[in-house]
Amino acid sequence: MFNLLDTQSKKEVHKTYILRRSIVMLCMAIFLYILFIISLVPTVYTVYVQRETQMFELNSLKSSGASKNVNFTESVIGSTNRILELFHKHVEKQAVTPILFSVLQKKTSAITWKSIQYQSIGTPVLVIEGTAKTREDLLGFLKSLQSSGEFEKVDLPISNFAKNRDIPFNLTLTLKKSNE
Repeated sequence: MFNLLDTQSKKEVHKTYILRRSIVMLCMAIFLYILFIISLVPTVYTVYVQRETQMFELNSLKSSGASKNVNFTESVIGSTNRILELFHKHVEKQAVTPILFSVLQKKTSAITWKSIQYQSIGTPVLVIEGTAKTREDLLGFLKSLQSSGEFEKVDLPISNFAKNRDIPFNLTLTLKKSNE
């Protein structure tokens, strides 16, 4: 390729090129900024309309008769809460989390759980449905639960031992009363 420009002219052409490229990039950045601001207009308008709608609904609710019954409603809620407190004092509560943690510690990797159900009405019962890899794994899990002494009764139907591998089971644990 022929070199017709001297070094000084080349430097001037290069500076002009960089200046023009910088101006084009600045114009693109300004254009993108303006486009971004324009894209925010619908969002700002939507928020404004929602705020105005909520203010209108609030004013219409205040002007209607709904707010006049607030004192009566508050008194009914207060009396209901006092009655519920009386019931809660007499209901026996037993924490389930420590029980589940205890059973989980006795579970080995050969035992998988599908579901856990807790019934607190009457005698508290925990029902665990799952699968054991082998009959020995299921028997070991059962014996560790029975020997823990944390449960009044550990019930596993004998039909759960029919298969040798991949044994589905339903284990029912009757919990001891918390006042014992």
